[in-house]
Amino acid sequence: MSSLILAGTALALVLYIPLCKQISTGNVKQNLATWILWSILDGIAAGTLIIQHGNFLLPAAYTLGGATTVLCILISTKKTGWTWFESFITLLVIICLIVWASSGAKTATIASSLALVLAGVPQLIESYRKPWDTPVLIYIGYTTANILSVLGGKDWSVEERFYPSSASIYCLVVSIVALRKVWIKPT
Repeated sequence: MSSLILAGTALALVLYIPLCKQISTGNVKQNLATWILWSILDGIAAGTLIIQHGNFLLPAAYTLGGATTVLCILISTKKTGWTWFESFITLLVIICLIVWASSGAKTATIASSLALVLAGVPQLIESYRKPWDTPVLIYIGYTTANILSVLGGKDWSVEERFYPSSASIYCLVVSIVALRKVWIKPT
């Protein structure tokens, strides 16, 4: 296992501590549906990458951290809002999972990684609407952790670099959207 992958995974795990603290204090808000779907999809991605002997450590860490974040959201907000849009995203994720179940491991890695990005759309929209509720430094940290995992891959293959590349792009977009809070006032 590459030292870059280990560093990225350690960084990702450490970032859950301030994220959960900020959620618990009400300083940031995260989308419950997104985090539930992410936890499930990260577990699937980790499983398919383990089967392929690929770069699985980061999605395995994200599975644990995501489940912890779901608990933090549920405990701190005590609400479980779910809209039609989140149901639509869940349907798209289910379609990706059907592709995953009916295909080989490489296609499964692609489908579960794309489903992961789709599952993040509700959080991305909330980050756009209320950037001041998004922990921008944490998402920048996740971007860094993902990039480290990309760089630590053994080769340029789906099983080594597709998942962390997809996660890098998503986290970078959320970071950029959330950085708008510097010049936008809360409403």
